[in-house]
Amino acid sequence: MRRIRMIVAVVTMTTLLAGCYDNEKLFQLIVDILLLWFVSRPAPSPPATSGPPPYLASSISQSELYFPQIASGGGYVTGVTLMHTDARTPATPAVGKINFYNPDGTARTVTTSEMGGGSEFNITIPVGGVRLLTVTSPGDVTVGSAKFVTSGVSVAGVATFNFGSAVVGVLGTSPIRLGYIPLNTRSGFSNGVAIQNPDVTPVNLRFTVLNSDGTVEQTSAPAETNPLPANGQYSRFAGSEMGFTKPINSDSTLQIEATSTAGSFVALPLVVGNNLFSSSAIVSSDIETPVVFPQVADGGGYVTVMRLFNPRSSSIPAKVRFFNPSGSPRSVGLVNRGTASEFSLLIGPKSTLALETTGAPSSVGIGMARVDSAAPIGAVATVFSGQGHLGVLASSRIRSARIPVNTTPGYNTGVALAAGFDAANFKMTLQNRDGAGAQTVQPQALTPLSTHGQFARYLTEMGFSGGAGLADSSLLVEPVTRGTFAPLALLDRGGVFSTTAAARQTLFSPADFGGNYIGSWNNSDNYDGELALSLTVNTTTNTAAGSLNVVDEFPLLSFSGSFGPDGFTATLNGGQGTFVIKPDGTLSLNSNLSDSGLFASFTLVGEFYRTGASGTFEISWPTADPPLKGTWILTKR
Repeated sequence: MRRIRMIVAVVTMTTLLAGCYDNEKLFQLIVDILLLWFVSRPAPSPPATSGPPPYLASSISQSELYFPQIASGGGYVTGVTLMHTDARTPATPAVGKINFYNPDGTARTVTTSEMGGGSEFNITIPVGGVRLLTVTSPGDVTVGSAKFVTSGVSVAGVATFNFGSAVVGVLGTSPIRLGYIPLNTRSGFSNGVAIQNPDVTPVNLRFTVLNSDGTVEQTSAPAETNPLPANGQYSRFAGSEMGFTKPINSDSTLQIEATSTAGSFVALPLVVGNNLFSSSAIVSSDIETPVVFPQVADGGGYVTVMRLFNPRSSSIPAKVRFFNPSGSPRSVGLVNRGTASEFSLLIGPKSTLALETTGAPSSVGIGMARVDSAAPIGAVATVFSGQGHLGVLASSRIRSARIPVNTTPGYNTGVALAAGFDAANFKMTLQNRDGAGAQTVQPQALTPLSTHGQFARYLTEMGFSGGAGLADSSLLVEPVTRGTFAPLALLDRGGVFSTTAAARQTLFSPADFGGNYIGSWNNSDNYDGELALSLTVNTTTNTAAGSLNVVDEFPLLSFSGSFGPDGFTATLNGGQGTFVIKPDGTLSLNSNLSDSGLFASFTLVGEFYRTGASGTFEISWPTADPPLKGTWILTKR
């Protein structure tokens, strides 16, 4: 028995280190909200300039925000919303500056409704507050980019693009040197990409189309991006505009890379089809496992296509599971894969795997999907209904998120939350532009939100007093004590839905994570053991190193990494896996040991809460044996 226990401990910790509430009214309300998403109201055609129309920008909480596409004039209006997302103590306002640039990187003079004209504006965002800058122009349409910079305070931004009755949004990313965009290759659809050089030096870029099996189809290095000047911008559709000479094959992925020895880029994707716009995503190194699609619709004319991309050079086992809003397993039909609530997958190197629901049910059904993989993968989905299409970005777990609010006449803000794998109680707090006037509500469906459950409401249906007519407020979503969720924030304009930002709040400084921890693990077969974690943080270099030990049963394993705008990322055992801690304390570990064939897939997730950390793990085998699940908990000494 002791030997069996040690084997289980070794397997479990290798993975750790290397790697009912059924509410019919809620279900109907979610269906009602979903039905509003796809009102077939055509959006306007793109402006008569090369590349896609403008869309939302960076949503990642950081001190520098990049907006690769800002358009004004010719009927186009771009609203830039900046949110204070730093909840650390002591709290201070974010004092910063926003600059606007032409595509060639020179200063661009814009006209704003709030601050007049100029190319540079000083902005102070109060603690928990919001500032809105509306960019307009009386002349023809012009495009460019923008950058907001502050110091020492976490901020988030979203730019909302409007033309006539249409509203469009796409979430953004941090500067990277290599990224992948899974393309929507449905007939009649085009994929637009806007790219910004965030640096003060030029950068050279190369574009490559990867077939669904990971092979290279064609490559392009447009003269406009070789080099792309400092603060410059490039906006094109993926195809002949980008220099490709052959049609793009089904389920391809666009690879963008910086080929110069220095420099980076920010890239934002957009999908255009049926004269409507929807969001997409770029896959970079800032990904983790598992990921969640907070909204999956199928039946009654609705079809969801999920695109999973493997950025690694080796195959990745994965598993996708579907759940009803109550958290119970949901049976879904996938094209050429049958009908089930759970599907095992194998994603080849640099390959794209498209999973399309059959749309067979006579009435629409919705819920969430969870994707576990043996190493991080990128994921994005599109929900189709008639001419309509809505991008649903895969989300990692969040403990505290701030969402921009617009409930002025003709607008509403909607929120869909998928439970972060464990039941928890959540609350919503509405704050004005100065972070004051807080109102907090706890909808019954969120007390608790069941394991793998889902919640969806408009802000005006949550019980707030005076929730209508708000233009520059924000909604804070957080657990009452502990708990995580995956958000999907939506902006409704006259029945036309688009995504908006759910920005992760910063709750902890790097030094908060340092220290010695002791605790235990327990698995579903009733085997257990002791854990010990040591984490040393260097606040001067923003780096950390440490080890985790199964006490008396397993030797120490080490990790080292660094803190960046989006948290701590470490390498385990010299490359056998990654350890990620986000600024709000959510954490995940994944192992690359699945390459050995020992595991089919696994996940480990948890949360840090200043006095310790806790979470769950799951290991799936190459055989049909049931997964091994368990929990772990650590207390800071």
